[in-house]
Amino acid sequence: MKKSSRLPAALAFIGALSLSQPAGAESTAYQIDATHSGSATVPGGFSGPLIQRWRRDLGGNVSYPVTAGGLVFVTVAGQAGASVYALSLQTGATVWHQAIVGKSTQANLAYDNDHVFVTTGLGFVEAFAADTGALQWKFALAQTALTPPVASGGMLYVDQQGSGSLLSALDEATGSTHWATTGPTGPSIPALGGGGIYVVYPCTYFKYATTGSLQWYLSPGCSGDDGTGFPIYANHIVYMENAPGAEVIAKAAGGQLVSSSTVPLNMALWQNPSGKAVGFLVANGALRSVDPVKRQFGWRFAGDSHLNGLPIVLNDTVVIGSSLGTLYLVDANTGLQRSSVSVGAPVGVAHSEGGLTGFGASSSTLLVPAEKALIAYKSKS
Repeated sequence: MKKSSRLPAALAFIGALSLSQPAGAESTAYQIDATHSGSATVPGGFSGPLIQRWRRDLGGNVSYPVTAGGLVFVTVAGQAGASVYALSLQTGATVWHQAIVGKSTQANLAYDNDHVFVTTGLGFVEAFAADTGALQWKFALAQTALTPPVASGGMLYVDQQGSGSLLSALDEATGSTHWATTGPTGPSIPALGGGGIYVVYPCTYFKYATTGSLQWYLSPGCSGDDGTGFPIYANHIVYMENAPGAEVIAKAAGGQLVSSSTVPLNMALWQNPSGKAVGFLVANGALRSVDPVKRQFGWRFAGDSHLNGLPIVLNDTVVIGSSLGTLYLVDANTGLQRSSVSVGAPVGVAHSEGGLTGFGASSSTLLVPAEKALIAYKSKS
């Protein structure tokens, strides 16, 4: 695996991250980082009340943000296709923007090693210089790529969907394919951790080494599927959202089954003060805490009863939004509201056009996509 000497030490091996060593508050992929735990540490605390730093209306549906070097990167879906924007973290001003190849409005992104990588529903991958927006390379995939990519250690991992699924590892510097492997039909969001990469297809679960060799495979049996496969790596365990009633929790190293669950695993994961893994998800318009291994729900926070999307956890504060336009900060231990603010547009609503949406963070700044707007907040604490 090729590694660049420019790779910051803090990003050199995302596979080493776990809930006991949470990522700093910098977003490099969907749900904070390539593990997709949705949990990060903010220096100095983060509990509200929230103060708006800036707001940008970007004219199209805004994706989840990724951040690096004082910049915020998002894709924006427009009528003529999608674009990628780099904004100043301090002011929200546009530093650069580039149209994405083709007219696809489906575009997702990741950051690593001074590059922003964008995958599209038309089957292209493009790499842009993070500081200037200069196109470094573009590559036509064999099939479409509708799920977020992940990048680490000089490699970009992309899941493609068509007649089957194709997991590919591309060289970050050149776009050349290092390896590719096929799987059953069905989209998956790849996740990295514990020295491997995880993908979830209908009723099947895979771990590959970063060299492409198959490490383990699970097929415990189920029927149907639940849309996009969503694995999360945390503390040597991988939590894999799949068909209803067949969500699987396994040991990352060998694939030994820890638990199968009827509790959905599309969630944010956090380690509480006693060292226990706690999940947070939205069910029936309310935010719930959950013990994912014991399959038990804990506290319930209703908010305005229109909560949706995936939360993130900053320190011990859960961030969740509402389709009615309210942003909430909730105590992760108790489920009590710490703060709320009116955003003025729906938060966490899935778009018919555009990539996935979700929260991001950089240092003490919370980044909130709300339809066509991206809003930056700071915690008064």
